[in-house]
This record gives sequence, C-alpha cells and structure tokens, in this order.
Amino acid sequence: REVSLFFQEADSDYLGAERRKIFLTSSVADQAKQIVVELINGPQEAGLLPTLPPQTRLRGLYLDRNGTAYVDLSSEVSDLHPGGTGEEIATIYSLVNSLIDNLPEIKRVHLLINGEERDTLKNHLDLRRDYRKDLSIVNLDRRGAP
Repeated sequence: REVSLFFQEADSDYLGAERRKIFLTSSVADQAKQIVVELINGPQEAGLLPTLPPQTRLRGLYLDRNGTAYVDLSSEVSDLHPGGTGEEIATIYSLVNSLIDNLPEIKRVHLLINGEERDTLKNHLDLRRDYRKDLSIVNLDRRGAP
C-alpha cells in the first residue's frame, strides 16, 4: 500500500510529503513499524531532508487500545540529533504525522528512547506527553493524497 511520509523541506521550515510503498499487513503495528523504518531510511526525493539520524534503530512499537502508539527508538535519535527547536519539531511531527495520517487507528504517538521515557529529545520538546497530528507545519502543496 502507498503511504505519505513527512520529511523536512530543504528550503523551508515545513514538512513535505513523499509517497512510499509499504507491505499491507493485517497488523496496524506492523505497518507502523514499516513507516518508522522508512522515515529512518530518509527521503528519496530531492528537496527533502532526513528528520531522524540514519543510525537510529526502531527498538519496538506498541499500540494500546486507546490508539496511542508507543515508538521506542535507540539512543542515536537523541545522541546524534542536531538539536534546535525547529529540528526537534521536524523530528517529532515527521513521526507523528506520518503514523497518524496513514493509520487512522493511531490517534496519538508517545516517543520512548531505549525503552524509557525522557524529558526531552534534545532539550526542547517535551517527550513525557503524547503527540497528536498537526498538519499546520506541513506544506499542503506537497502533501500528496493519503
């Protein structure tokens, strides 16, 4: 199935969508894992930049019955992150929007690092909370069809 992945635009503060194919499986968690792995692999289109360090590994992804996806990433997501408010927003909402926009069963995303809750990604955005989809930072001209 085709999904929209959100990456940082090279020439703006917006996220832009890139279409990518994933395997259609019966498990929402399996599809969500594929989306996160594709985000870690980075964009394939010109004009888009990665939002996660390529050394990052997906350690696990769990979905509770309330629709919260717990995404457990390796410490590289924080250790090798460039930092800065804008970059942290791009990283968080790249993940959040890519998961929620493509998988309606997911309502919120909670980020874990090495299986633990952290206060922040890199001193800016609060990781103790769940995040909901926010398309206000998405370039709608480059969104693509869901």
